[in-house]
Amino acid sequence: MLDMRSTKLENVPDRIYQIQNLQHLVLSGAVNFPKLSPKVPCLAWSLQTLSTVAPGQGIATLIERDVLASVTGLGLCDSSPKANWSFLADLQKLQKLESLKIESQINDSTTLRKLDPNWFPESLIKVLDEKASPRLERLIFDNCNFSCELPNEALTALPHLKVIRAMRPQGKLKDGMEKIKPDVIRKGGNIVILP
Repeated sequence: MLDMRSTKLENVPDRIYQIQNLQHLVLSGAVNFPKLSPKVPCLAWSLQTLSTVAPGQGIATLIERDVLASVTGLGLCDSSPKANWSFLADLQKLQKLESLKIESQINDSTTLRKLDPNWFPESLIKVLDEKASPRLERLIFDNCNFSCELPNEALTALPHLKVIRAMRPQGKLKDGMEKIKPDVIRKGGNIVILP
């Protein structure tokens, strides 16, 4: 395990790809992952936990090159309203994903997700699918504001979903969380909304 929470990095060093058998990488804040060059061999094939990575080309490349194929827990965090979330639909390639956390460190909720109001329904719903995320158990949102509500039908399709948690939800996410039907959660699970 490599715990870098106390480092306050903005960018993960390229040397991260030289670490062998890295299973858990814990970062602090919205840390940018370096874009993986085709010439660079990646030895972190056994990575299981990765948090908190900023959305962008670096993480998109890791998904594209199957570096994150073993990841069961993923935390995504942004600190810029210009963050590029276009890779989100590609999360469906992470077939072992059990826990997904999306966090925002943007304090101005009026700018959050306004650049692309359709990123949530078009991209995340592709992830919220039984075939795309057959093992997804936990879906966590922290300080997020979406342009639409979480669709009950997409959540119901996830066979192992036990926990949906929204901490400091904003806008449509807050409205939608209150409308989620309890039957979308598997027995013994819960829906949690924290103001």
